[in-house]
Amino acid sequence: MAIAFSPKLRLAPLWPALAALLLAALLAAMLMPWAIANQVAHELQQTLRLVEPALPKAAGSWSEPSAELERAVVELVAKTDFRLTLISENGVVLADSERSLDQLPSMENHGQREEVVDALARGEGFAVRQSDTTETRTAYAARLVRVADGTAIVARLALPIRSLGNYRLHLVGVVALAALAAAAAAIAVSFWLSRTLFQPLSRLIGVAGRIGDGDYRATVEVPDETELAALAHALERIAREAERQLGAVEAERDHLRATVESMAEGVLVVDRNGRAQLANAAFRGLFGLPVDAAPAELLDLVREPRLSDLVGDVLRAGAARSAELERRDPVPRTVALLASPLSRGGGAVVVVRDITEAERLHRMRRDFVANVSHELKTPLAAIRGYAETLVDGAVDERPTALRFSERIL
Repeated sequence: MAIAFSPKLRLAPLWPALAALLLAALLAAMLMPWAIANQVAHELQQTLRLVEPALPKAAGSWSEPSAELERAVVELVAKTDFRLTLISENGVVLADSERSLDQLPSMENHGQREEVVDALARGEGFAVRQSDTTETRTAYAARLVRVADGTAIVARLALPIRSLGNYRLHLVGVVALAALAAAAAAIAVSFWLSRTLFQPLSRLIGVAGRIGDGDYRATVEVPDETELAALAHALERIAREAERQLGAVEAERDHLRATVESMAEGVLVVDRNGRAQLANAAFRGLFGLPVDAAPAELLDLVREPRLSDLVGDVLRAGAARSAELERRDPVPRTVALLASPLSRGGGAVVVVRDITEAERLHRMRRDFVANVSHELKTPLAAIRGYAETLVDGAVDERPTALRFSERIL
């Protein structure tokens, strides 16, 4: 059975590219507005240098707001988006291209504006911030301008950076198009990976599952890709080797079972929990068990506490034990039990031998010896008495010695 890979796994090679794209878009959204704003401020400085020569520089013309200054700043930036402001050294606005002469007194002091402070200190300054007047993000460039009598003012040029909003919209569009392109590429690459990698790999996994379930003759389709082909050949070798080894194990198992079944002794195998796993025909015959009885029922059917105790002792001690049983059913017989632990996986094996005939012969031999001893006791005592009489001197009396010797013979 083929395995279905999740889309997350199929698209795994593309995640780094997608992450890099998103990171690049994020950095662009964060850094580009700042870079554009500073570039605009720098260009304003260059433009302000062109505007400076056109400012009225007559002595005394910069002492206070005047219509002349207002007309000059309005004409200089007419028909442009620039805003030109003239600021005195003490921060008072002298003229502004977007404010009339009557509105100037209401404007706040500009002496603490960043670009103005820098212009007064170093001759030039620029800044980018939200305008308090227009409420739009604006770039400012300021330049210190002097006239012949030593009077100085700060000329400031401002430009609303409306392109930032357009840039953000454009950036969103570019990112969206890039995301669509990346999605299309991901789909295409996913389809290609699915056909060239995941489908063949899925089939190989399915074959491996069948081999794991015991189907060692499962057909392995060799893919075109070198690495997957090597995996397919490896699966084939595993299947053939597993089949060979399983065949050898089965042959050994069958041989062992045949050997056990052919034994005259009864054999019982139990697991580590004392449950019967195997019993040969001899064991069943010795204990009068049905041929079709399940192995798990054998110990209950035997009903021999001594056998159960023997098995329990061997499993607990891990050492061999022996015992004898006198059976009355189905026929009177004597059996010898020898139980030994199994080294692998626990459990024990019990060998049962019918020693009824051996016990009968042993009893016959014992009775024979007892009878012989009893029958020989009287004549041996007489022979011993004659021999002692001869030794005590009767040997010198020839007629007596001859008579005694004949009786001994």
